[in-house]
Amino acid sequence: MADLRDALSRWLDLPEEVTLDLPRLRLVGGLQVMVENHLGVRSFHEDEAVVATKIGDLLIWGADLRVGAVSEDAVLVTGRIEGLRYIRG
Repeated sequence: MADLRDALSRWLDLPEEVTLDLPRLRLVGGLQVMVENHLGVRSFHEDEAVVATKIGDLLIWGADLRVGAVSEDAVLVTGRIEGLRYIRG
């Protein structure tokens, strides 16, 4: 099924994250990260946040982190972002 979605994505010239339901990250400097196509916030602390995605958990670490907004489509984490890493389960 993923091969069909990939071919359809290329044929229709659509971004793969849309047709394959993959997470899309937008990092603005080291100040905020927007995670689209998420599955929820697993945990949150001032120095670490874990956001669930279809391909694994996204670990965000830094200082003074805050969840700025959570919607069905996106999670916004603000603060001093020091790093991002996927933890595949």
